[in-house]
Parts: sequence; C-alpha cells; structure tokens
Amino acid sequence: MRTKIIAGTAACLLSLTAGTAFATDTTQPPAGPENSASAKVWVSQRAGLPGAIVQVHGTCTDSHLYAFGSSAMEIRYQRPSVNGVHNYVGYVKDVEPGVYKVWLNCHLPGTEPKFVRASTTFRVLPKSSSTPTTPSKKPEPAKQVVKVPKGAPQTGGGAA
Repeated sequence: MRTKIIAGTAACLLSLTAGTAFATDTTQPPAGPENSASAKVWVSQRAGLPGAIVQVHGTCTDSHLYAFGSSAMEIRYQRPSVNGVHNYVGYVKDVEPGVYKVWLNCHLPGTEPKFVRASTTFRVLPKSSSTPTTPSKKPEPAKQVVKVPKGAPQTGGGAA
C-alpha cells in the first residue's frame, strides 16, 4: 500500500512539471507587487587580499542579466551560464581594507528600463607587510668546546 502511495505521488508531481518544463513565456511580467522577478548573487569566499581571484555567481529569475559590479573587484565574464547561474570571476582591486558590496542588476523584460538588484558583501583584507620591521642578524656559530684552555703549550711547527 505504501509503495502505491509513493508511486502515485511521484506520478502526480511528474505530470505537473512535465507541462511546465518546456514552456516558454515571452510575455512581459505584470507590473506591481505580483511581479515574480528576482535576483540573487553570491561569492566563493567572503574575504580576500588585493590581487586575489574570487568566483562571482548570480541568478536572474523572470529577468535578464544586465551587469555585475563592485568597487572592490574587477568582475569579468568567465564561462557560459549553467542552469540559469551566471558564472563570473572577480579580481580584488588594490583598495583600502574594508567591507564592500558586490551587486547584480537584472533587467526586467519590456521597453521601459526596470531592474531587480541583489547584493552581498565582500571584505578586502589588509596587505601583509613584505619587509620585516627589524632586520634579522645572523647568529654567531657556537664554539665547539665549552671551556677554551688558556696558556696551553705550543705544539708542532718546525725544528728545534
């Protein structure tokens, strides 16, 4: 009995999704609060040093990708979208350490320019100092004998 219920539920779900899986809607979404357009953006890491490479991803639901942006990164196209996820790469700029926004604008269909925007944060870390603050001195080599004898007889060296 349990197997029949599970199989019946699965068949019902498949019949509901089969018709919508290949449907395309070219009509403009209605204006107002009933509009279902949305955007989402995320980064592969939350913080990085200047010069670091960060993966930037985003989705535009019921809208079209317009642009990624950030004042902390130079964001460039990386590879084609997969399952609606846009894949870009960000190169962290040499900017002041701090928290910066990474945003995604999605353009709503239609002739009037309307956008849906999403953002997340990214922290630029301070650069590490490449020069040490105090110069390092070479340690003097340790003596082989702890107590060096004084006034030891001279040995060797020539005829007497």
